[in-house]
Amino acid sequence: MPREGRRRSHRVPRGGGEPDPVPVTVFIYALANSNLNTWAATMGASLIASLPALVLVLAAQRYVKEGVITGSGR
Repeated sequence: MPREGRRRSHRVPRGGGEPDPVPVTVFIYALANSNLNTWAATMGASLIASLPALVLVLAAQRYVKEGVITGSGR
């Protein structure tokens, strides 16, 4: 129980009673474990969550390729 006078920010509701934001991984976990398990929504959320990493790797593909070749000893 928090001390009196200190409020924990993640428990304080926002204006209008909006829920606190959660990470995408928590959202995907909640989708997968819900009673109404919609695989299309779970896979769609997983795809959207992985897009930033994919874009980063594609943008830096040249450097990744050089690093793999250099690290292999050739």
